[in-house]
Amino acid sequence: MMAGIVYYKAKEVSFFELDTAIQPDNPHPIRHGDIATCNIAGTFEVLGQMPENFRERLLVAVNSSVTLTPARRQSLLAKI
Repeated sequence: MMAGIVYYKAKEVSFFELDTAIQPDNPHPIRHGDIATCNIAGTFEVLGQMPENFRERLLVAVNSSVTLTPARRQSLLAKI
C-alpha cells in the first residue's frame, strides 16, 4: 500500500511538522465555499508550496495504488 502514497518525513517539507502520507485513494474534499468563507474571515492561510516533484510523485502513487479501481484511477489522473 505504501506504493500508492506520497510520503514525506517530518520537516522534509517545511509545513509538514510530522511524517505525512498523502493518500490519493483516501481524499478529504473541502468545499470551495468553505475555503472562501475562511478567506473572508481571515482564517485561511497558505503555508507554502509543494515541492516541484510532487505532481510526478502523485502520478506514480495513483498509478501504483493497489486500492484504486481502474475507473477511479483514470478519473484522478485526468485531474492531476
